[in-house]
Amino acid sequence: MKHIMFEPEIYQYTMKKMKAEPKKCLVVEDSTYGITAAKAAGAIVIGREDERFGYDQSGADYLIKRLTEIVKIIEGGVS
Repeated sequence: MKHIMFEPEIYQYTMKKMKAEPKKCLVVEDSTYGITAAKAAGAIVIGREDERFGYDQSGADYLIKRLTEIVKIIEGGVS
């Protein structure tokens, strides 16, 4: 049985409604569950570093400390 918190449906549903290609979507998450679900949906994932809860954020494509760092990632040419 799959663990429901790893399911990508919320991202897939939203991408479909927005008519957005998953590989062109950026998702910002901090939890292992959110990162895994967003990756499973095909999105580019930015992990917001958070050491308080011991999340495994290694699945994120990028790790940032501050949300303002997202601009640098976008300007750097996310494909």
